Amino acid sequence: MPHRVPISALVAFLLLAAAGPSTLTASAAAASPPAPVTLDSEEDAQLQEGEIVIHDDLPPGREKGVRVRAVVDVKASEDVLWKAVLDLPARVPENRGIKKVELYDEADNGAELRRGARWELEILGETIVFFMRYTWDKGASWLEWSLDPEKASDLVYSWGSCQVYAAPGKPGATRLVYTNETDSGRKLPTWFRRHLATSSLKDLIGGIRDRAERR
Repeated sequence: MPHRVPISALVAFLLLAAAGPSTLTASAAAASPPAPVTLDSEEDAQLQEGEIVIHDDLPPGREKGVRVRAVVDVKASEDVLWKAVLDLPARVPENRGIKKVELYDEADNGAELRRGARWELEILGETIVFFMRYTWDKGASWLEWSLDPEKASDLVYSWGSCQVYAAPGKPGATRLVYTNETDSGRKLPTWFRRHLATSSLKDLIGGIRDRAERR
């Protein structure tokens, strides 16, 4: 059975992010992929048990943004995991709020893949549409995305990154480090926005992991 995101977490998170067309063009993207994430002994133990480690106190790249990170070890090769990460339309049956994902403007020069994706959500009868630009640096095993500045989106701000590399001490397993930052544009307590972002990210990563391990 496909991993399905609880509608309460997904709906709450996306409703907070939907606040009118975006005109932002700046990105909080890093200039280059960071070093592999450092974990403490407790977090290492969580990964050994197959759990998803969440960092919910990262400094944001944008004022009032909420940046969270998920780390998980997946029983799959790097190639298989990347296929699961990049298969955006596969997230539709896993998330009841997502109605459609359409890819556009894809270009692959062998070293780098660039593509756009139109996301259509239906939340409590309301339709939310946004456009994301993805860049996958194959050699660096690094993916970044942000809102497409050439298209009007029903989100204020969104940026994210994904890093994939061999899981330390786990032959045949791959570590996925998935970071996302949002700014809802609404006056809500930071702890509340962080809670919603964290719960939705954990569900998303669970879906990607399950698909990769089924391949």
